[in-house]
Amino acid sequence: KNAVNFELAEWVNKVRNALAGGDNNISLSVGRKIELDTDGGTIPGGAAYAVLTKSGCTLPAASKNSSVFLGWQKIPGDTNFITSLTAADFTTYSGTLKAMFHTPQIGDIIYNDGTISAPEAYTANVSAGKTAVAVLFDVGSKKGLGITASNTTKWCTNTANGYSVILNTNDSDGSLNWNAICNTSGVSDTATAGNYPAFEWANNYAAGTFTSGWYIPSKDELMAIYNNKAIIDTTLSSISGASTLGPTSYWTSSATN
Repeated sequence: KNAVNFELAEWVNKVRNALAGGDNNISLSVGRKIELDTDGGTIPGGAAYAVLTKSGCTLPAASKNSSVFLGWQKIPGDTNFITSLTAADFTTYSGTLKAMFHTPQIGDIIYNDGTISAPEAYTANVSAGKTAVAVLFDVGSKKGLGITASNTTKWCTNTANGYSVILNTNDSDGSLNWNAICNTSGVSDTATAGNYPAFEWANNYAAGTFTSGWYIPSKDELMAIYNNKAIIDTTLSSISGASTLGPTSYWTSSATN
């Protein structure tokens, strides 16, 4: 019924336009409405359905507060989330698609495309071509711990300027601290390789498409990681090539003066 109604409406519009423009060549594509259940979320433009044609269709992305959109689900309980329908679906599928969301939690995996999933979905995401780059340790700020650890590295050498001056570093946001060190009066050697090994390692760290923005965590951030060590380690142990948090010491970027 939906397909017939849509086809008729399109046909009427094309005939009307053709007659007005003197065009005798009228082509018609058949489309069918696929209802979209947003599960409390929203779709840009407020669309309530997708139009499935004989060649398939791309499905819109839905959004929901504090949640990550995973895709659309054909069958309740199905773990395959889709973002499009194919030509084959035109003759085989007529149900309602449901938007699937995930509410981020500590221990979730962050991928190279910026998406986040529960650890249980890691294998499916890897099969879909994604690469794990970090484990979520701060849900509110969506901060992640890189999955690869360095070897033993000095914070700075004892001959570096930063070794003997007061550094105004931040205890809560480590992303501010390297610039704070570079801008400290009396520190003029941060561009010299080898003076600040730990910071050099973090600044050059890369994971997938995330090739910048990495930093040594602040005191408070490292404490948040430590307080959730068991959860984070469980996730890290499930990721191929990841380094778990061993019983060792870790640097923070916060300096105690």
